[in-house]
Amino acid sequence: MAQLTDRPTTEVRDVVLLSMDRMFAQLVEKWSAYRAAVISRAWWGELGESWDQWSSHSVADMAMHASDELVHHGAEIALLRDLYRVSQT
Repeated sequence: MAQLTDRPTTEVRDVVLLSMDRMFAQLVEKWSAYRAAVISRAWWGELGESWDQWSSHSVADMAMHASDELVHHGAEIALLRDLYRVSQT
């Protein structure tokens, strides 16, 4: 039975490296597709009727709002984490 301290065989190492190459290739492929979609996006176009009261806002407005919410809630989570950590000492 292999121990944690044993070095992987050349065969295992080749499989792992091959898997990493495949994962990296998939990452590059997905990133390229995402980048092409973002670049081609009509950032200043209206969101449309499916957005109800926000339909007249632009995609850029929504992206900025989502970014703002992410930062806002991330800060709240960090504050709660820090308060919990201090209360445990």
